[in-house]
Amino acid sequence: MLFSPAQASWLYCKFKPKDCTHIQGELVSFDDASEIIENCRRLTRNNIGARAMSMSFNSVIDETGENLNHPLLRAHMAYENLHDSPLKFDRTVPIAKRYKHVRQACGQAFGDMQSE
Repeated sequence: MLFSPAQASWLYCKFKPKDCTHIQGELVSFDDASEIIENCRRLTRNNIGARAMSMSFNSVIDETGENLNHPLLRAHMAYENLHDSPLKFDRTVPIAKRYKHVRQACGQAFGDMQSE
């Protein structure tokens, strides 16, 4: 049986609640929370995520010269990770308009981690 990342995190937290925290009202492992926060930082730093999310992966690769440390490529990869994470944002909004939803969700995650 395969679990989604959100289900796996929830199941882990049911057995080890002291190793978990709340992000947007959901119990997630500290590891998942740290990964969400780092991906949010990469995506929202200087609002580069708006540009990264408007480009295809191939366009990002061409523009960055496949440099894994380039902020644009890191932001694009961060969005892909956030898309598959337990972070709550509207994934039905067209990608060209989704950045503000992801940025708002990241802001909530940042706030949740500060209050823990």
